[in-house]
Amino acid sequence: MRNTIYETIGSYFGLFASAITIVMAFVTFFLVPQQYQTAGYVLTIGLSYFGILVVGIYVGRRITSREMPNAKSSDDILLDFFEKKKSGNENADIVRFGLALSTPVWLSHKYRTRKAIGELVEVAAINPENIQATIKVLIDDLGWTNVELGLYQEAEEKIRLGIELAEKNSNGYYAAKGFRHLFGLNYRQGNLQTCEEHLLKSKELTELLPSDKKKEELMAELHYATSSLEFKKGNLEDSLKEIDLAHEQYKHIGDREWIIKILARKGEILIGQKEYERAHQIFIKGLQISETYHFNRQIVKNLIGLGSYHLARNQVKRAQNNFEKAKEIAEIIGMYYEKRIIDDHLEVISSAN
Repeated sequence: MRNTIYETIGSYFGLFASAITIVMAFVTFFLVPQQYQTAGYVLTIGLSYFGILVVGIYVGRRITSREMPNAKSSDDILLDFFEKKKSGNENADIVRFGLALSTPVWLSHKYRTRKAIGELVEVAAINPENIQATIKVLIDDLGWTNVELGLYQEAEEKIRLGIELAEKNSNGYYAAKGFRHLFGLNYRQGNLQTCEEHLLKSKELTELLPSDKKKEELMAELHYATSSLEFKKGNLEDSLKEIDLAHEQYKHIGDREWIIKILARKGEILIGQKEYERAHQIFIKGLQISETYHFNRQIVKNLIGLGSYHLARNQVKRAQNNFEKAKEIAEIIGMYYEKRIIDDHLEVISSAN
């Protein structure tokens, strides 16, 4: 009896966290103006984790983990919610809730959960013929999410289908975004010529869009992508100019996490130019801000930057410490591409010893 009670409490623990996430994400996606949605999603995640903390403390005082072996995680219960909707043929709800949860699940680094929900939305959106939802899910939830998971072939297939549908249905925004995602996919595989082709196509499509915040964000991201490409090609001055343009645009947009991401890239460029101390200051500041706001992806990027700085200064032990910290976080949140970069650095350090 005791185990049954605690298993029930454990299940409600996950249900409570999932319910907060679903309701807040739904309200943010459909009722909050676009310019405030990022803040809304951050609040969604914050409230979800607060709920988890409160219930976790309550449960934790009464039981040990050994006593509730069958308790479900909030991710499992979230997916159960969608599976029940699927069983009931509630396709409109699957699409509605799936789209609303896409961003908060992404910001929580729940990539496999985002993909699983995206797969359900892809099927559900066919029945009510919600083509715009299909386009969004193919390019973002099943496209870029698969890139992050390192599933490049599947990612490319989804993105290309999404672009095809976007072009047929006059969705220039997602067509441009899709080509930018193809740029990122090929960048991670070192296909620089293909990168250049996709980047050019994305720029052409973006320039045709009406002037609004979404276009501003795409342009800023394209400056970042151009900087990344020039950096890979060894054109450090051009790379620096493009990253400064991206920085100015994101300051105007007001996206704090992207600004940190951009500055981390600027630090990489400065190391390439042997401007070591300027780079060092950027990475220290970026790490401090990232830790303050719990931007885990940017914590990893700045730790990699600090590791590169210490390597350039022949401070091998400090470099190794930074890379190992970055690797630990990258493994937890699923930054597989960055983890390979970290492993390469650690291998160089190991072989030198």
